[in-house]
Amino acid sequence: MGHSEQQDVVIARCDQHGQFEQKRRYIDLIDKWVSTGCPQCSHEAHEQDRQAEQRLHDERQQHRLREAGVPLRFQGKTLDSYVIEHDKQQMAVAACRRVVDAISCEKIVPNLILIGKPGTGKSHLCCGIISALCQDYKVRRIDLPDLIREIRATWTRDHGKREETVLDYYGSLDLLIIEEIGTGAGSDDERAKIFQVVNRRYEAMLPTVLVSNLDMDALKKEIGERVIDRMREGSRSLVVFDWQSHRGVA
Repeated sequence: MGHSEQQDVVIARCDQHGQFEQKRRYIDLIDKWVSTGCPQCSHEAHEQDRQAEQRLHDERQQHRLREAGVPLRFQGKTLDSYVIEHDKQQMAVAACRRVVDAISCEKIVPNLILIGKPGTGKSHLCCGIISALCQDYKVRRIDLPDLIREIRATWTRDHGKREETVLDYYGSLDLLIIEEIGTGAGSDDERAKIFQVVNRRYEAMLPTVLVSNLDMDALKKEIGERVIDRMREGSRSLVVFDWQSHRGVA
């Protein structure tokens, strides 16, 4: 058995927004009038929901970035927000985009070595890579001194992790970015530990990005020829940031 509906429009009043046209339908099946509310109230409620959703999304993204090792200062940095003023910067951004695109398409990903002057945007681009990937992939950015400390901390008797557990974690990430190479002691022990991490990733065909203010000769002395050989095999991985610092520029 069917049912009938009646429709009309009446003038109603909202305590907040005044008069509005209210559409009503009488549904015979349930013997009831069904009316629309104030359209402005409805719009404002929808906007509040949208803003709450955006805040939740932003909070989750900030948490992911923190977990991935992105400092608060760099949490707003993306590959798109990097200011390109000349061809060398364009090439640097393109190299970083190739890493993101290859991981996203599940292709073999090139390693990267970013070296050059402080303040030229190396950290900005690295954090931009992390920002583009952290929602869907296991990625991490860490300063080399912090990585060495994390490994050494496992040597204490009361530490909860074994060294092997830390090495397995960094050796199995979808992407690992190691910054601040050259700010530590550059000891044989440090070279051995970074080689262990990079070599595990090399054998698993997982990409690594190394970042330093040193030139290539000094970088080789700092972390060892074997690490550089692993990083540079199979691709043109070196990007030199030899332009002026952005810091202090308005």
